[in-house]
Amino acid sequence: MDDRMMKAVLYDRYGGPDVLYAGRVPRPEPARGEVLVKVRAFSVNGGESIVRAGRLRLPSGRKFPKRVGLDFTGEVAALGAGVTGVAAGDRVWGVLGRTSGFGSAAEYVTVPAERIGRLPDGLDLVDAAALPVATTAITALRDKAGLRPGERLLVRGAAGGVGNAAVQLGRAYGAEVTALARAANLDFVRGLGAHRAVDHWTVRPAELGRFDVVLDTAGTDLRAFRRLLNPGGRMVTIAVDLKRPAAWLGYLVASTVHGRGRVRFFSGNPTRADLDDLARHVAEGKLSPAVDTVFPLEETAAAHRALEAGGVRGKYVVRVA
Repeated sequence: MDDRMMKAVLYDRYGGPDVLYAGRVPRPEPARGEVLVKVRAFSVNGGESIVRAGRLRLPSGRKFPKRVGLDFTGEVAALGAGVTGVAAGDRVWGVLGRTSGFGSAAEYVTVPAERIGRLPDGLDLVDAAALPVATTAITALRDKAGLRPGERLLVRGAAGGVGNAAVQLGRAYGAEVTALARAANLDFVRGLGAHRAVDHWTVRPAELGRFDVVLDTAGTDLRAFRRLLNPGGRMVTIAVDLKRPAAWLGYLVASTVHGRGRVRFFSGNPTRADLDDLARHVAEGKLSPAVDTVFPLEETAAAHRALEAGGVRGKYVVRVA
C-alpha cells in the first residue's frame, strides 16, 4: 500500500450524514512550525455538521471533496522545522484552528505546534477525544463569566459536549449548578455533579429562578434566559441561532446597552496553554471524559446521524484504526 496516501472522511456534496464516506487522500507533510500527528480518535461536533449540511455555503464554498473533524488525539509522528517543546512519540491532543478548517477525521493531520498539548498520564487516547472541546467550557466559565465560588450557575444543554464539562467544572469551581437537559439525561447530569437537574421540555425559563452565570449552548431564546440574571450576572453563549441569525446578532448587540447583563459570545479556539490548562484540570480530578458511544472511522456518518438525532450524553467519539 502506498504510504504517501491515507484514509480520511470526505464528502463530495452538501447534505445529510449519508454524504460522508471513507476515502483516500495524500498524507500531509508538516510545514515549518507544524506537527504531523498520527490520529487515534476524534469527536463529532455540531459545527461540522452544520457546514456539511450546507447551511454555511457562502463561506464554505463549493470546492469538493471536503473534510470533517475538528479535534483529535494521537501521537506525534514527525516535526516540521523550528518546532520545539514536543517530540516524536508524544501523546497529544488538539483542536484545528479557525483558519485551518476541518480535517482531523483521518489517519494523519498536520497542525501548528501551538495547537497541541500533551495528554495527562494514564488517560486513554480514545476516551481523551471527548475532552478537547472542554477548553470552551473552561474559557466560558473562568475567563468570560468569571465564575466565583458560591455563585449560582445555569448550564443549558448540560448533557452535551461543552455542557457536561461545564457542569463538572462549575461544581469544581464551587458554584451551585443547575443543569438543563432532556428527561432521559437528568440522572447523567446529576452524576456529573449538578446540584439540580431540570427537564428543559417541561419547565419554562421563568420557573428556574435567578442565576449569577448562565452558560448557553443552544443559541435560542436568549432573551428569556438573560432575564434570569441576578444584578451583576453574566451570560455566555457559544451557539448561533441559525434559524434567525440576524435577530440573534441584533440581540447580542442590544444586550450591551439595554437590560440586565451583557450576553457574551465566543467561539472556542484553544492554544497550547489552554490545552495544558485542560490537562491540569483532568490531573486534579476536576474533569473526566464523558463518552456516549465509540464508532469506527468507517461509521463516521452514523456518528453524525446520532448527534443530529439529539440526546447525546457527553461526546460521540470516532476511533481511527
